[in-house]
Amino acid sequence: MLRLAVPSQKEKRAIRNFLRTIKTQKESPAQMDTTDYLMSDPRNRELLLKAIDDVKNGKFIFRDLIEP
Repeated sequence: MLRLAVPSQKEKRAIRNFLRTIKTQKESPAQMDTTDYLMSDPRNRELLLKAIDDVKNGKFIFRDLIEP
């Protein structure tokens, strides 16, 4: 076990809070990928998969940007 001598209470609190933050970040689940998030809703998943199929099958329209 590693022991660290910290002279003041203020420094002890700062180190303790820092270590708690690190522990919390390590324990929290990994953030969900954007694609996974969008696919997690059944209706959204259906629409996204249909859009992917449409693009694969050439069912899309090219549009020019509207210049202001």
